[in-house]
Amino acid sequence: MDKRAKGKARAKSLENILNDLLTQNNDVLSKTLQSGLLKNDGSFHLSQLAKMVGFNCEAVSFRQNKSLGQQVKDAHAKLKERGLITSNKTNEIGQTKMEIGNKNEAMFLLWLKDVGTSELPAPINHNGRLYRKAVWAMFSEQPLLDVNRPPNWFNTRPFVKAELEALDVKLVRGEVEAIKMDRESIADDMENSMTSALVRKLRSEIKTLKEKLTAEREARKDAELKVKQNELLATQIHTGKMASIQ
Repeated sequence: MDKRAKGKARAKSLENILNDLLTQNNDVLSKTLQSGLLKNDGSFHLSQLAKMVGFNCEAVSFRQNKSLGQQVKDAHAKLKERGLITSNKTNEIGQTKMEIGNKNEAMFLLWLKDVGTSELPAPINHNGRLYRKAVWAMFSEQPLLDVNRPPNWFNTRPFVKAELEALDVKLVRGEVEAIKMDRESIADDMENSMTSALVRKLRSEIKTLKEKLTAEREARKDAELKVKQNELLATQIHTGKMASIQ
């Protein structure tokens, strides 16, 4: 079973598991959740859930695969609505996130060593450079269409950034095996260009609207000032006439 098929199988297995859980009444479901499926902070015990899913699923798979992660979030929200989950957050959450990030980095770097071999050719875009979005899709075992963009830590974690740049250089020099993904990367560029064009258009429209509103505001101020001046002038003329009559 290839990675894409494995990813689909995991998603279907998780869907069936969560659906089965959510169809249970609150009493039965509460006991099921307390049997090790939930952690003390009220979140799912992902390693336990991974064992239930099968297909070599691991706890990290839920964080890497958008489809799996979204299913877990949706189920968690439904359980919370039914009053079956209470949150007891601790001060260790930040440290746990750091540990998770370090573990993800280590796993990715270990995997990245094999990228560029005949068994795992490196994906390249239509410009002949490393197609990082595809790299993340391969590592996280999810369809490319489900990936919006590679994670931010591709650029923020120094070791990851350095290894990706080194792989990119090897690709340009032709030192590693590669697989062309011209069509997919061109589609990405077109989407990005369309998005950028739309953003520019919206910004232009907002600027025009602001200028129009400013002009209208100034026009109103001028009109109000003229009305006041005319009223003052009319008052002065009237006062002058009354004085001359007297």
